[in-house]
Amino acid sequence: MTTAKLRRVFASAPAEEVIIETLQLSHSRFSKTWYLSSNVSAFDAKLESGADAHFQPLPFTVKLPASDAQGGQLLDISIANAGQEMVDEIEAAAAAPNERIEVIYRVYLQSDKTMPQNLPLKLSLDAVAMTDEAIRATAGRSDVLNFKFPSTVYTSDKFPGLDR
Repeated sequence: MTTAKLRRVFASAPAEEVIIETLQLSHSRFSKTWYLSSNVSAFDAKLESGADAHFQPLPFTVKLPASDAQGGQLLDISIANAGQEMVDEIEAAAAAPNERIEVIYRVYLQSDKTMPQNLPLKLSLDAVAMTDEAIRATAGRSDVLNFKFPSTVYTSDKFPGLDR
């Protein structure tokens, strides 16, 4: 799902408009949430929650999931020139294999950073490979199997009507 502005930019490709892809990486063992931008300079933008975020420029590429009947939702990510700080944080996250690194992919327009122009794609990293040149990862929805069902546990503390 995309906004009308983004659809118009995709359709007409105006020279004065720039599409900015962003990634958010978070994990409980990270010292901070990483906000990355494909833009050449840092910028501030509003998240879908209304909170402000400061996006740092870092060259990356993403290959979006295919929209097909297979139902696969794999996002291929390659982050070039990642510093030692990011590598150390990813290695620290690997020490907690029960918790995956959360990835959120958003698209902004240069002219409108008041909200993401797409429905943010929330996935978790499944596989990570690090080399001297880049961090390559695949993000998917494999953590769906770890969700409790139902997501709300019905207890008499929360729902007094259950007590008889």
